[in-house]
Amino acid sequence: MADGSWVLAIFMRAPVAGACKTRLVPLLGDEGALAAHLELVAHVLTQTRRVPARRVIWSTSEHSLVDRLAENEDCEVRIQPEGDLGARMNAAFTTHLQEGADAVCVVGVDVPGIDADYVRDGFEALA
Repeated sequence: MADGSWVLAIFMRAPVAGACKTRLVPLLGDEGALAAHLELVAHVLTQTRRVPARRVIWSTSEHSLVDRLAENEDCEVRIQPEGDLGARMNAAFTTHLQEGADAVCVVGVDVPGIDADYVRDGFEALA
């Protein structure tokens, strides 16, 4: 499997106060939950920089901050379609495989232990 044909689909909610990390809102408030979300997003993006894959952010909706993150991290942005998580993940897999990817891995931003080696191992396991 050629490294250039790997796609890492990074699933995230658009960074909107009150609409992300909602389970943390009672403890942190809307803005605190948003800050936690943004920290997790930054962590995943930083940790996956060394993965030899095309990184694509799949956001729940358009947002200028998502566009800036993508630009700063050399990622593409796609918008998740309607449906449950399984349907949205299936859409990402289908899209990237139809575009010619040999392998697609999907990660969420709620993975504080993620690092490049872990993701690379996932791609290599697909081989």
